[in-house]
Amino acid sequence: MSNLFARRRSVPSAAHVNVDDLFEKLKQHDPEWLSSTLSERWNQISERGSDFHIHESSDATASPRRPLLNRLKRRSQHSIEALVKPIWTFDVTASKLPQGRTVPDHVALIRNHDWSSTELGPMSSWSDELRRLVNTCLLDPRPAAVWWLKSRIMIYNEGYALILGKRHPGALGMSLAAAWPELVGSFDQHFNNAEELGQSASGDNAFYITERNGFCEELWASWAIMPVPAENGGTGFYNAVFETTKQVMTERRMSTLMLLGRCTTAAKGTQDFWKQAVKGLDPNHYDVPFAALYAAASPDTAMHRPNVLSEQWEATSQTSKTSSDPSSSFSSRQWTLEGMLGLPPSCKGLPSRIDSDAAAESLSPLLRQALSTGKIMLLTYEDDTFPQGLRGVARSRAFEDECMAAVLCPVGPTNRENPLGFMLIGINPRCAYDSDYKTFISILSRQMATSIASVVLAEEELKRSRDAAELATQDRIRMSEQLAVTKQEAKETEVRFRRMTELSPMAMFHFDELGNVLYANEEWFELTQHPRNAFYPLSWYSVIHEDDHELMDREWAKLTSGEPVHFELRLKRPFTTDETLSGEQIEGDTWILAAAYADKREDATVAGVLGCLTDISRQKWAEGFQARRTEEAMELKRQQENFMDMTSHEARNPLSAITLCAESITTALKELLDNNRGTITLDRDALETHLEGAEIIVACAQHQKRIIDDVLTLSKLDSGLLVICPVEVQPVETIKQALRMFDSELLKSDITLEYHFLPSYYALNLDWLRLDPSRLLQILINLLTNAIKFTANCNLRKITVSVGASVQCPENFCEGMKYLADPNVRSPLSPRADEDIYLSIEIKDTGRGISPEEMTRLFQRWGQASPRTSIKYGGSGLGLFISRELASRQGGQIGFTSESGVGSTFAFYVQAQRCGPPQPKTARQTFSTGSGSNVRRRSKASIFTAAATTEEQTQSHVTHEFATQKVSELDDLASTELHLLVVEDNLVNQKVVAKQLVRAGYTVAVANHGHEALAHIRKTSHANRHSGIPLHLVLMDVEMPIMDGLACARQIREMEAQGSLQGHIPIVAVTANARAEQQAAALEAGMDSVVTKPFRMLELLPELERVRKMFAT
Repeated sequence: MSNLFARRRSVPSAAHVNVDDLFEKLKQHDPEWLSSTLSERWNQISERGSDFHIHESSDATASPRRPLLNRLKRRSQHSIEALVKPIWTFDVTASKLPQGRTVPDHVALIRNHDWSSTELGPMSSWSDELRRLVNTCLLDPRPAAVWWLKSRIMIYNEGYALILGKRHPGALGMSLAAAWPELVGSFDQHFNNAEELGQSASGDNAFYITERNGFCEELWASWAIMPVPAENGGTGFYNAVFETTKQVMTERRMSTLMLLGRCTTAAKGTQDFWKQAVKGLDPNHYDVPFAALYAAASPDTAMHRPNVLSEQWEATSQTSKTSSDPSSSFSSRQWTLEGMLGLPPSCKGLPSRIDSDAAAESLSPLLRQALSTGKIMLLTYEDDTFPQGLRGVARSRAFEDECMAAVLCPVGPTNRENPLGFMLIGINPRCAYDSDYKTFISILSRQMATSIASVVLAEEELKRSRDAAELATQDRIRMSEQLAVTKQEAKETEVRFRRMTELSPMAMFHFDELGNVLYANEEWFELTQHPRNAFYPLSWYSVIHEDDHELMDREWAKLTSGEPVHFELRLKRPFTTDETLSGEQIEGDTWILAAAYADKREDATVAGVLGCLTDISRQKWAEGFQARRTEEAMELKRQQENFMDMTSHEARNPLSAITLCAESITTALKELLDNNRGTITLDRDALETHLEGAEIIVACAQHQKRIIDDVLTLSKLDSGLLVICPVEVQPVETIKQALRMFDSELLKSDITLEYHFLPSYYALNLDWLRLDPSRLLQILINLLTNAIKFTANCNLRKITVSVGASVQCPENFCEGMKYLADPNVRSPLSPRADEDIYLSIEIKDTGRGISPEEMTRLFQRWGQASPRTSIKYGGSGLGLFISRELASRQGGQIGFTSESGVGSTFAFYVQAQRCGPPQPKTARQTFSTGSGSNVRRRSKASIFTAAATTEEQTQSHVTHEFATQKVSELDDLASTELHLLVVEDNLVNQKVVAKQLVRAGYTVAVANHGHEALAHIRKTSHANRHSGIPLHLVLMDVEMPIMDGLACARQIREMEAQGSLQGHIPIVAVTANARAEQQAAALEAGMDSVVTKPFRMLELLPELERVRKMFAT
């Protein structure tokens, strides 16, 4: 301030002084002086208060100093605030902190500290470098301090305050020499190096003494000093500290425990144990300032009781025997001082012997309490439990401080009735007895107890060994006398054993350690087939199955290492018998169960191997047999589940369309009936809609029928019930009739179908052949159905069917055709070289074709070309699989060739035989036949036999443009004067069938079951020729209540045979039972033909006409 006034005196007059210019110049040239001077002067003026105004003149013009001082007052205030702006958002050294900000106590302490009284000056005058460093220090989560200026002024954070202990907060703003003089000598050199050379310094686990927690405490810390730039080219220091007291103490105590463990483990007895314990505790001067170790005295030494301090020992001992104190179990126990550490040898505070019952001894009550509870006791000055004799004597070996506490630790097992000793250990006076210290003492006590227990057990074991040795010496004499007898018995036993092994049904052997056969009984040679004159190391490997050599290597390694083994093994010798089970021969590999163990020498090395073998071939075969049966059952279950899932899915899908279409037709017709009482007129669109719905219903019903047919065929294939029944047929007519079934479908899809018989067929002059026409047509229909499905949406829609024949297997029937190999190909026909014929059929389409990837999935069960096939085209995925099986069971094969985008060709052939036409039979002869096979043969021949066409007609390539048959054409299938009886128990089916037959021109009568049918027949012209009702045909359901169709048919035939009925009444059976056996049963009962449900009128009416004409008179 004097400098300021000196400068002012050089100004001539206050009126000529521009204060603002003066202030700006000072701020520019000497801002630090200006800030500190104005701050100091302002503080003085503020303290003087009103005195300041007293010295000022009341006249504003009296003194030029007043306006100058006022301006300086305002400028100084503004300049201080401007110079102490925050250096960042959270600056704790700023003049003002943001409103509402919470200030920690330590930060508040620093901000409120009188820094003006320190060399640093007021906080507002601090340089930006110092302020930044102080902010960094206060934000550091580690203990840290800032040392500033030459005198090392200290500023520190809250963590460092814990290091300082009692020196805080007095050390704040003080120099190093004043705050912590003990560090000056060691730290000056580091500060100087950092200041002169710019080098950091650090130290690990340095030892310090700090007064905190009410006492001088040892402190260990790692530190680092880093130089930082200060104002005016000076150097400050940042001191980070890491307290490692806990780590150092833990390592120190762990070292003590480890050394104690090593020392006590090496003890040779209980006497040596206590010496070794002292040796283990000795290096730790810090945590074991002193120690005294007492051991339980033996009864002999206790009787002498030398140096026992109590003069009343006898009296107190007698008294304790009758005492009811809980600790009386320790009466008459004497304790001997076995080791001492950290106390002078002449120390009288610890007796060499202690009687736990002597009342006069200072340690006796404490000892009784510790031994009764089994817990560690803390003895301190405060509770007056610290032994009087050790006060002022027990000092720390590390610091020479007087010990103020100790612990009394029992040593022995947890059973407090058997203590083995106790320890009195001093507590480090410069360390708190905290949880870590307690844990150390607890582990130390347990380790001592464990170690001494081991020593005691070893001594007891040694004593037992000595006793046993004495007994062994006595036994040796007796054993020597018995040895001669034993040797003789051993020889006799060996002879008996060899005799027993020779007669044993079990194979026994003895090998040496190299695998040489030392002995083997007769059963071993019989079982293994080992040569009797070829022995060398491991020669028996030659009889083991090659695949089990690796197993034998592992087991032999176990034996040679001394382990017993038990394992199963195969031999090269085959296992054969003449027995069978469920048609399967009992044979296979020879399996043995081997059990062996190592014969060891006295030094535990393996001398050889002994063992036995058991033949378990039959059991192994039975296990395999059972596993195969189980696997087959599981596979069958899986197939059945797949079968049920597919059947349910494919059978239910069309039901939705059927229901919706029927509902649509029903709703529309009801609306017509409700809205029109007179003549009903249908517009063309409505008629086409109803017709489309009806066609959808028919298509869905056909789809369900195909699924059911496929499932039935698959069921027969899986159960082995599918029978191939060859009969005499004309292939030309049979195939033509089958192709006519697709007339409407081909016309609807605008597909051209061409079929022709190849020259190879006529070159063999074929007419009648013996084959199964139903299975042949089943393959043809499956392939043709697929061709129509995959051709319907193509631009070019054409299908060609070609039929050929050969006397040899037609491997090259089609160019590029590859037949699927099938090892199960078999023919139902007996081989006749002069009559055997192979009938081949090829179906070629212009559909989308099949890709190479899709070809791999064809002909598999449930397999389709791709997952989208079923969605787009429908089907169960069984057709091709069934076709392959049917071709194979007829002595043939099936194959295909295809090109994606061009088309596909499928071909198959079956084996047949030349034959003549079937012998015609009358109806009476037919129904009197008792053989079911003849009935089936007659029925199949009658269904598929037709007049042969001329060769000229069939040799030409005839193109058929199939057209759909209109509903009105049904009238041509039956005469207008024909009477028909419908026998059906289901009223819905009865009503629908009767209505359709009436539309077809029949006069229809109905019956609900067999009895009603017989009653109606008795009223017809067959029972009364002159006055009876006409009856030309009977359509009869098989499954009905009261009397079913089979019983009714038998009754009718019996009445015809007895003459009650005249002529032969044609009967066509209707049944949902589609198996051949069930249809044969219907024919045997007297039916003339069988039609399976579901059926269409286009199929039923021709069959009715055929049967009627067959028996027309």
